[in-house]
Amino acid sequence: MADAPPPQPPAGEPVPLSEPDVAPPAADGQQPKKSPIGFLRSASAKIGAKVAEGVQKAKTNISDETFWQTKKEWVGSTYNKARTGISTSIQNIRSKLQKENTTTLAEREHKTRPVLRVVLICCTALVSRDPATFQGALTAQPDEEQASYLLAHLLDSSGTVLIPGTTAPIVIFAALKGYLQGLQDPVLTFDLYPLWIGLAAAPHQAVDLLPRLPKTSLHTLEVLLDMGARLIASEACTAAELAEFLAPVLLWQPPTLAAEADKEVAGRVLPESHARGVSEGLKFMLENFQIPV
Repeated sequence: MADAPPPQPPAGEPVPLSEPDVAPPAADGQQPKKSPIGFLRSASAKIGAKVAEGVQKAKTNISDETFWQTKKEWVGSTYNKARTGISTSIQNIRSKLQKENTTTLAEREHKTRPVLRVVLICCTALVSRDPATFQGALTAQPDEEQASYLLAHLLDSSGTVLIPGTTAPIVIFAALKGYLQGLQDPVLTFDLYPLWIGLAAAPHQAVDLLPRLPKTSLHTLEVLLDMGARLIASEACTAAELAEFLAPVLLWQPPTLAAEADKEVAGRVLPESHARGVSEGLKFMLENFQIPV
């Protein structure tokens, strides 16, 4: 006997296209489980309800003046706290500057490590120049007008200005030379004159003279040696060239000796025979100077 055809839905009712939300009752009498599609429908309904609740709450907040007033007060409070914090920080900085202004700081540092400022400014400018621009900078004749203007600029400001980046090394060297030769006493000091000029045969003994220099002279010489060592390392010049340039600007004859040699010479000349010893001592120190890392 043939199987009976499956029952058909009553006329006028739609045919279901998906699984029912609840599976048929289990044979053992346990509670039926939701089908996967039923589970998804239930979860979707819950999410939809949450979204609808959030939208309704947002609409209520938007129309609620109290909500916006609260937000405004919160933003204002946060801004005022930030402004107060910044103001307090600025006031603290001002208080510190009032207690120890820049002049005091400069004087304290100068006492700790005194150095001629013009020398420091010139050396800083020189080590920042392109090595290719140093050709002839130590031997050629500079533009006197530019060199004089730069020197006057440095003297008027007591070395508290920066040299323009377009200034050629030859002009900076000329200004440095004019400044050092214009000092009342040479950096290497008159007291050590006989010892400096006697270094031709033993240039290594130059390091023994350093502890005998005044603090300002010693630290100024260290800055010059540091600058020179950096220029030599970059091949902007040689130790011999720089030593020959520095010798007559760091030392000259004491007035008593100059008067005996030539009464018209105002003590700003280092005789060639004496210059050799000073130059050899400087050359040795330049070649052996350890550049700080």
